Amino acid sequence: MSDHAAVTAAQIAVRIKKVVAEQLFLEDEEVTNEASWEDLSADSLDVDLIFSAIEKEFDCSISEEDEKKINTVGQAIDYFCARLDIQT
Repeated sequence: MSDHAAVTAAQIAVRIKKVVAEQLFLEDEEVTNEASWEDLSADSLDVDLIFSAIEKEFDCSISEEDEKKINTVGQAIDYFCARLDIQT
């Protein structure tokens, strides 16, 4: 895992939302913490691509089991903050 000591939860949120927006060809403001993958019209392949891009962005991984438990952008943010030991 890379050094994420200086990164805040807010910065993680912005970066994850940007990845989601880029993967789904959405405007940044369309991606909210409360938005579910369904709300964003993301199918299972889209979600896999989103998580792959987030894993690459933060140099960490997510298990398929954990991936299936994450249904909203906010849950993804919380998950990766926890994986990176960043307080929310």
